[in-house]
Amino acid sequence: MHVRVKLTDTASSFLKGIRAGLPSRMAMGALASKAKILIEQRTLEGKDEDGASFDKYRTAPYSAPVTNRPPGYPDPSGGDLSKSGKSMKFSSYAAYKQGLGFGEDVNLSVSNQMLSDIDWTVRSSTKALMFFTSRLSGAKASGHHEGYYPFFGLGDQKTEEAMNVKLREVFRDVRAKARAEAKARKARSK
Repeated sequence: MHVRVKLTDTASSFLKGIRAGLPSRMAMGALASKAKILIEQRTLEGKDEDGASFDKYRTAPYSAPVTNRPPGYPDPSGGDLSKSGKSMKFSSYAAYKQGLGFGEDVNLSVSNQMLSDIDWTVRSSTKALMFFTSRLSGAKASGHHEGYYPFFGLGDQKTEEAMNVKLREVFRDVRAKARAEAKARKARSK
């Protein structure tokens, strides 16, 4: 599973003015890094890609494996053991999560492995790719994102927020570089 971070035409033309001061791939890397941090922080707060709280856990009956549980999951309790002894039946997924001691609130970071496996790479001056370094984390994230909890992306507001924060930093760096160059030119002319 991956997310493409792209600059829109408006943002791209806006960045053209600062590209002379910084390598554009560096600016895109800074933006991708900020996007990763925003996704992690927002997910830990229990919010989706648009900043809304995750829906509550489903109330349909749920059967959980007794063995081969994901890392970080304790032994489930409160369910009925199946005849084969390989799974436990719960009245709902919410009951299963409460039986694990995780409470009612949706938590996509039980072991924190999935979120720590998010990484990014810059593809060009206007594109970066965010992805999961582990196949297991990618599969888990895909299930969450395509299922009930879309978290791996940036809604319009967060994209704009990330752009504004990074652009302020980039402009600050460009201005500092321009001042240093002007100071150096002035010193050389003396």
